[in-house]
Amino acid sequence: MTRKICFILLFVVSSASSSQIREMFTTLDKNGSGTLTVEELKGALVEFPDIAAEIETMVIGIDLDGNNSVDYNEFIAATLSRNTYIRDENIK
Repeated sequence: MTRKICFILLFVVSSASSSQIREMFTTLDKNGSGTLTVEELKGALVEFPDIAAEIETMVIGIDLDGNNSVDYNEFIAATLSRNTYIRDENIK
């Protein structure tokens, strides 16, 4: 399931300009804290309940500073670092 989340993020990042990526992050950051909380990410993925259920696991995997949220640098790093890992032939 985490692969699906990363695939969605990768698709969005690879098909968007850096300003669009920043705008997306800012839109997801409902409280304007500069980080994405589990609750904010779940809210953004409410239409995808299977993926929303895996948000906490995803955050743990990409939260480099251990603050239980995803800041912009972690968001970009996690998305871009998956570029090689997530390809059509690797998704099952």
